Amino acid sequence: MTPSIKAVLSSLLPKSSFARGVSVLAGGAVTAQALTVLASPVLSRLYTPDHFGLLAVFTAVLTIIAALATLRYELAIPLADDDVVAANLLVLCIAILAGVTVVVTLLVYSSGPVLTHKLNVPLLEPYLWLVPVGVLCIGGYNIFHYWGVRSKLFQTIAFARVGQSFATLIIQILGYKYGGAVLLIGQAVGQGVGLSRLGVSALSSSALRSVSWSGVCSSAHRYRRFPVYTTWAGLVNIVGQHLPILVFAAFFSSAAAGLYLIANRLLVLPTSLLGGAIGNVLLAHSGTSDRRVELPKTYSGVQHKLIQVGLPPALVLMLIGPDLMELVLGADWRDAGILVRWLALGAFAGFVIAPLSVVMAILEQQAKGLLLQVNLFALRSIAIGIGVYLSDLYVAVAAFSVASVLGYASYAVVMSKLLNLSMASQIKSLLESAWYAVLSVIPLLIYSLYSAQLGRVEFLFAVVSAGCLVIVRWVFVAKMAS
Repeated sequence: MTPSIKAVLSSLLPKSSFARGVSVLAGGAVTAQALTVLASPVLSRLYTPDHFGLLAVFTAVLTIIAALATLRYELAIPLADDDVVAANLLVLCIAILAGVTVVVTLLVYSSGPVLTHKLNVPLLEPYLWLVPVGVLCIGGYNIFHYWGVRSKLFQTIAFARVGQSFATLIIQILGYKYGGAVLLIGQAVGQGVGLSRLGVSALSSSALRSVSWSGVCSSAHRYRRFPVYTTWAGLVNIVGQHLPILVFAAFFSSAAAGLYLIANRLLVLPTSLLGGAIGNVLLAHSGTSDRRVELPKTYSGVQHKLIQVGLPPALVLMLIGPDLMELVLGADWRDAGILVRWLALGAFAGFVIAPLSVVMAILEQQAKGLLLQVNLFALRSIAIGIGVYLSDLYVAVAAFSVASVLGYASYAVVMSKLLNLSMASQIKSLLESAWYAVLSVIPLLIYSLYSAQLGRVEFLFAVVSAGCLVIVRWVFVAKMAS
């Protein structure tokens, strides 16, 4: 890249270090997710809902186990007081990951058939060996990722994220003739891309020369709240997120799990990646600022902008989710659009609150964070239970979305109290953003009212018009952030 191009790109980024960090991480995350979204119409025509159901169950099992891979000590790396403490945490995480990988390998070979039988996916059994491989890749990436967050290597992290998506999609597209197993291989192997680049940066640190057994033990004790509270909070959160997939596969069908996976991928992941970038930068800056003074102001400002960014696309999906999914993915996936319509509201709530939940770690309020996660999990479990009891997939999904909104609202209330922020001002921000969001989707509102008399051309015109209005709103919000 020539200096002139670098200068142009640099001039496009916001001036503040926080907003610049978010822009770089979000750019990588959005690019990575854009690859996945652009490939979805291809993958949806190469694989069936049953194939995606297999991938959904595999991903759920892998992600749940990976939540325990390092006992969440990696989250303490950006918060460590100095590089030596951070290096001791790095070594501690690597040791824990190695031990967990060995245990998972033994469990897979001893109890794998029982697991696949309970989840109603016998076709998964021959590929369970990919689970420990995936755990090792995900755990290793997370360790080095948070070292990169500490070092503010946001550009390197962004490139690694793009590399993960690209490698996963290449494997899945080129190997489609071998069936659903290739989806699993791509998912597991793709997670490891970026490990080497981030790992070299971490392992070349001079602070590693000062690592000692006593230092590792001291760091483990100093940040013991992370395994005691944050690990279980993270596990409950992840189980809650993937609970629909496991339940839908076991009580409905693998195709139902596949439909949910596609809906979740196209709805939740694009927003969670941007939100995750914001959370990471907030975490990185927390170690250098006066947390009690700066954090409330930062929290309030970021929350306001997240609401403004996330609400318009949520309304779009609630209005035309089924039509949009049928247009993009094909007629076989219209049912996934119905799920998208119901899930949009809960996904929006998660987009706003999830990245800001790092406040619990920054303020070392992990015990309260665990209780909030348990509350969210309980609400979601009850909601899905209602759908299973009624034998209605759509009721289960709708109830899950409503439960998510209630659970995240509890988060907002608790975090506001910890930061001494007014709930009234946050509700005002939500209502103001809702007004602008409604204005952005007026073309789709008109189309929805007269859809029975309108055709494909009018639908496309409404989508493009609303998309342009949403982008204009995003640009305005971005300028406010800079």
